[in-house]
Amino acid sequence: MVSQTAISVAALLQVWGKSFFVDQPMDQCSPAPSVSGTIFLAATLLLIWECNILPKLYRQRAPRIFIAIEILVTVLVMELIMQLGWCTYERITHKMVRVVCCHKVWCEYGMMATITIVAAFASLCVVVEVVCPA
Repeated sequence: MVSQTAISVAALLQVWGKSFFVDQPMDQCSPAPSVSGTIFLAATLLLIWECNILPKLYRQRAPRIFIAIEILVTVLVMELIMQLGWCTYERITHKMVRVVCCHKVWCEYGMMATITIVAAFASLCVVVEVVCPA
């Protein structure tokens, strides 16, 4: 399992919009509500928390170095998933919604909110089912 410190650092950096490895776009991902990104972030953090990013063998040999590397790797993985995965999904969805709604702002916002929240909630449900089977 990834340590709570690494998860906390990665979560705070994502919430604050700071990145070390992947450049974040200036206009964020899309005009979709940020609640969907937060739900997807929670799903990703829950999934990473249950994974072993680095072998435990190194933890006993050099614990401080292990913690530092674990934090860096966790931040890198979170940035890759959020920026390359979720932001790309939101941009593609936004382009498709603009075509469907014919540039009507209320339609675009409503469809983006619905589509992204449902997708984020679905990913959270899948992760919860995988991590915490009944």
